Amino acid sequence: MAASYPGTIKTFSTKAPGEAIASSHINDLQNEVVAVETQLITSKLATLAAAPVGNQVLTSVAGTPTWATFVTQTFTPTLTSGSGTFTDASVNARYVQIGKLVFVKYFISITTNGTAEASAIVTLPVEQQSTFKEAFSGYAFVLASGSQRGALQIQSYPAGKLRIYKYDGTYPGEDGVGLAVSGIYEVA
Repeated sequence: MAASYPGTIKTFSTKAPGEAIASSHINDLQNEVVAVETQLITSKLATLAAAPVGNQVLTSVAGTPTWATFVTQTFTPTLTSGSGTFTDASVNARYVQIGKLVFVKYFISITTNGTAEASAIVTLPVEQQSTFKEAFSGYAFVLASGSQRGALQIQSYPAGKLRIYKYDGTYPGEDGVGLAVSGIYEVA
């Protein structure tokens, strides 16, 4: 017998102990299960097959896949140094938060370094989860030409801030240098 789902939902009677189960009943039950599974898979595949529009990412809400829109946001982090002060420096930053993950990117421009030394410090856009130290990467470059000056070492300490050093742990800044930093971290 053909499955009645999705048009109707077929009911099955409970068998008492010792009562024989006919093979046709097993086949009917099997047909209904296959029909339900097929319908569920078809509806999920339809969601997955729908192409994302613009800034969308595939998420799951109560076990159902769905496309969620995410927006790149700008924010104004505080830029300071481990010691001293910058004479002329600025920072532009953007981030995207998807669930508990934040993807962040900074562009720091040090036109005139002043007395700044030790490290460059920027604030994070969203409070980070405190038990982990996430990974960030970056590089220094000459503002005028864009030529690279070397890799950066980034530490997410203290909480809510990134300390930026040259790859060898020394101060990364000087007149006319840019710092590009990006990373992913988990929010609290």
